[in-house]
Amino acid sequence: VCSSDLGVTGGFSGDFIMSPFHKNVYEYASIENRSLWEYELKLNQEEVDLLLDHIWELSNNAKFPYYYFDENCSLMLLALLEVARPGLEFSLPHPWIIPADTIRAVRNSLNVVVDIAYRPSSRSRFLEHFRRLPESLQNLVEKGLDESDQLTGAIENLPTQDQAAMIDTLLEYIDFAERIAGSRGAKDHEI
Repeated sequence: VCSSDLGVTGGFSGDFIMSPFHKNVYEYASIENRSLWEYELKLNQEEVDLLLDHIWELSNNAKFPYYYFDENCSLMLLALLEVARPGLEFSLPHPWIIPADTIRAVRNSLNVVVDIAYRPSSRSRFLEHFRRLPESLQNLVEKGLDESDQLTGAIENLPTQDQAAMIDTLLEYIDFAERIAGSRGAKDHEI
């Protein structure tokens, strides 16, 4: 993990911190409610060992100037991959770099990406369920979020398949709302 402590203009010290993968996934997915894409890379054991050794060296010694728009975690990831596989070079479309540029550069490189796993955020899961509902049920969800005491009766009168779709959608909404605002803040969020 690449970290820094100051504002958006940067110009401060960045460093590397080693932490377990599951902790980073939990922080991004559960606390910050971000969707995640996990890229499995085609690296042989020697390349993986070289990468891990280099990260370990950096985590103990390295400080680097950190700027949000050009010398950032995205650029550091590309540099680490170039260390792991000497000769691998990434082309970037402009002088600044954002995470999407890093993803494009890695995906366009010499057949490095083996597989991609998507972990949708709770908001993305809710919106996916919501968009699958017919408009009449979407309206019922929106109304029910404001008048939850009337929602139970309305759901009971639906066909079984629509009941299941509504309950799934509402469960995803509750998960999203609780992650963002706690169990009492759910009504404050708009779809």
